[in-house]
Amino acid sequence: IMLVGQDRREGQGRQRSDTMILCSINTDTKQISLISFMRDLYVQIPGGYSDNRLNATYAFGGFPLLDETLTHNFGFSIDGNFEVDFGGFISVIDVLGGVDITMTEVEANTLLGSGAGTYHLNGEKALNYARLRSTDSDFNRTGRQRKVIEQLIVKAKTMSFGTLNTILNQVLPQVATNM
Repeated sequence: IMLVGQDRREGQGRQRSDTMILCSINTDTKQISLISFMRDLYVQIPGGYSDNRLNATYAFGGFPLLDETLTHNFGFSIDGNFEVDFGGFISVIDVLGGVDITMTEVEANTLLGSGAGTYHLNGEKALNYARLRSTDSDFNRTGRQRKVIEQLIVKAKTMSFGTLNTILNQVLPQVATNM
């Protein structure tokens, strides 16, 4: 399943994908693997498009072209996609009651003016954390994105089915999917 974070603000149409994370679920071992695709990877885009950055494929053709591009360049197929924009990401985190993130000294100082430690972040602060790249690199930025998702999974595991069902009813309108 491809998780797409779209670089779209309110009032805009489809934009480039700011985040692309492959979520692979092994049903035998019950393990979840998250694999980030760097948005600036230069790839061949099928269908008559010139070669471009991977994140451009979503803006050009949505889920179908992104899936086709990933298959063409990396040799695997996508079973389904979920997409959220900045506003949706903030809403999802807030509906879940925030997320606890352990930050390095540099991360915490940049975002919060504080020292290293674990902080409870609301949606807006979690988005700022997930998008942070001025302190190091896009590679580390993708690690922060996976960390937010991992912490949301840990949090969801502690919730009752009833609570999860209520949250899903609030969250689903914030995401787009082809599943």
